[in-house]
Amino acid sequence: MIPKKIHQIYFPWNGPFEDIPIFVKSRKIILDLHPDWEYKLWGEEESLELVRKHAPDMELFYLGLRYNIQRVDFIKFLVLKVHGGFYVDLDSYCIKPFDDLIGKRFILHTLQHMLPDHKEFVQNDFMASEPNFKFWDIIFKEIVTNYNEKSSNPIYDQWKGRFVLQTTGPRFLSRVVKNVLPSYKPHKVVWTKWRNNNWERFDRNDYYFESFQTGSWLSDVSPSLKANKLFNKNENREDSDR
Repeated sequence: MIPKKIHQIYFPWNGPFEDIPIFVKSRKIILDLHPDWEYKLWGEEESLELVRKHAPDMELFYLGLRYNIQRVDFIKFLVLKVHGGFYVDLDSYCIKPFDDLIGKRFILHTLQHMLPDHKEFVQNDFMASEPNFKFWDIIFKEIVTNYNEKSSNPIYDQWKGRFVLQTTGPRFLSRVVKNVLPSYKPHKVVWTKWRNNNWERFDRNDYYFESFQTGSWLSDVSPSLKANKLFNKNENREDSDR
């Protein structure tokens, strides 16, 4: 059973958390809709403490990851393994409480029903599990081998964003799921307008979260990569799109 815990993560490569309206609003909506749930916003120091306490043999790997977003991805997995609960990216808005999801043991979601040509089988912006779910042990075994293999390929010195997706992000997660849980059917719990010309066919109220897929991590990986237009530290542009 998934515990009534909610986790979000913020590492300040875009400046102070309070200066990013979409992130502040994401947290506020979750707290407002889940007043009796345990909530934690994980920062860099708490995340490193988590690694040192619960995965000390992986501390050097964690610190040696090439980009900050890869450490965030790593912490997503570790938080769920240790504490269980729900992990939600900060560029998502909660639509309705998810009390009726806690009876499940493990939740990964897909966007492929909305985006049929989308390459990723599952996403890592919303995940949930009971504590010590065995899948996370497999993730931590595979992540090191996969990362070392991809790091040795010089193409990823140029394809920096793709390197993240393939080593700690949703493409890595999708491969592991397909290999070890071949019959797993991802949940359809996240609604988005991102790269989606058919969003009006899907009732937003049928979903638990709206994902804006801002790509706020991209500029930290490479100056040539840009977050999408919805991410702006000074205004909440996504509100004007509805």
